[in-house]
Amino acid sequence: MLSELEPWSGWLASLCVPGYTADANVVNRGEGVFKAEDWSIARQRDLPWNDDESYLRYIFGREGINVIGAIALAQAFDFGRYRSIWEIGCGDMSQAYIIHRLHPGIRYVATDLDPWVIDRCAQLSILGGIEKKVLNVLSMPAGQAAFAGFDLLMSWGMEYALDDQQFLSLLATVRDYRVPYLMCSATTTGLGKYLRYLLRMPRRARLIKQRQVRLTGWERSPLHFYRLARRARLHMTVIGRFGYHFCALFERA
Repeated sequence: MLSELEPWSGWLASLCVPGYTADANVVNRGEGVFKAEDWSIARQRDLPWNDDESYLRYIFGREGINVIGAIALAQAFDFGRYRSIWEIGCGDMSQAYIIHRLHPGIRYVATDLDPWVIDRCAQLSILGGIEKKVLNVLSMPAGQAAFAGFDLLMSWGMEYALDDQQFLSLLATVRDYRVPYLMCSATTTGLGKYLRYLLRMPRRARLIKQRQVRLTGWERSPLHFYRLARRARLHMTVIGRFGYHFCALFERA
């Protein structure tokens, strides 16, 4: 119950909380926030599928909450009004698989900054019909948005890897190209998480100095997302919470 109420308490304060990992496989590789190669290493270690059958067992088993969330979102959000969708940070494509299966007539492009996961997904016939591309949204040339001309941009948790200025840059591109952005955040924070973060700060500072933990991204409260949208001159509409993802649509007013 508390985990369900936690994100909604994030409407009471604008919060941005850094997240860390103690995973030795990536902590020992470098300092600062995770880079593309760190995410790739984590996926190569954790993704257990190698064919269509094992992929389906994986997404309906270990990733079942993401499948349930995507199905629930599709019932609340009308994807059918869009002719094309561009997803950033698609990862293992579990949500892309569900949305494309529910709306096979929509052109669906799934992108990620990790070439390994894109290549792995491209080998599965069950993901046929989904276009797959390697893309780092932070590396797009100025004035050349890869998703220009698409009806909808979306992501599942990708915003976690962006700091506020990077996220504002993405929102500015959304505004300039007039592409609505459906953001589904798996790391929405509230007052409880923020208080726990403050209590653990002294110990975490010591671990950072000793290089025993590493920054992976940023958790934000709904009010913080709302204020970032205002700064980017966008309107934010809350769609709801699906699985553990908080989903909101950013678009020009």
